[in-house]
Amino acid sequence: MLPESESIWNIPFFSELSPDELREFMRFSKLMNFKKRETIFLEGDPYLGFFIVIKGVVRVYKSNPDGREITLHIIEPFGSFAEVPLFLEESLTYPASAQALENSTLIFIPKDGFLKILKNNTGICLKMLHGFAKRLISLNQQIENLTLMDVSSRLAEYLYREYEKYGVKEIIVKRTILATYLGTIPETISRTLRKFHEEGLIEVEGKKVKLIKVEKLKSLFRH
Repeated sequence: MLPESESIWNIPFFSELSPDELREFMRFSKLMNFKKRETIFLEGDPYLGFFIVIKGVVRVYKSNPDGREITLHIIEPFGSFAEVPLFLEESLTYPASAQALENSTLIFIPKDGFLKILKNNTGICLKMLHGFAKRLISLNQQIENLTLMDVSSRLAEYLYREYEKYGVKEIIVKRTILATYLGTIPETISRTLRKFHEEGLIEVEGKKVKLIKVEKLKSLFRH
């Protein structure tokens, strides 16, 4: 069963919907639960629609022929994924794979029902374009970071960007998820956090990381 309409309206993606559009949306959409590490869809699966994360974390990734996986996006609550094929007539399959990194609850939005609403709502169309643009910028930055930066620089930038985004110096760091996003392993994240702590840049208590010398962190990835 989908969340109450009042809860759905709190999701930025749906704030442009009228009451009638929201009721129609709730009629054809579906709430789905996935366990940690469960596959949501695989690259090449028939394209049926897109998803919005209500609870949990989802990884969108591509696999190389040799089996190596490259993380494209980490999607957290209220974020959406797999929308791009909606607008590509030739896109009959998902262009990447998706996996739940935690026990996750998602709203599944079928392609045909959503396109019907989209035709009558320019506001939600603009929100989607804005989301695409932000994700493209993020992906370009991630590719650049993986190519040009070592793990210390990538982690320093991540901590600084989180501070810049939320305006708080205390950040919750989930090492396994962060390692996936930064293209490394949890043990390397832990070692680098310990190194930053020893250098007086941060304080670490469990999953909590408190930034002490913000400008010094910034200098590690901006030369």
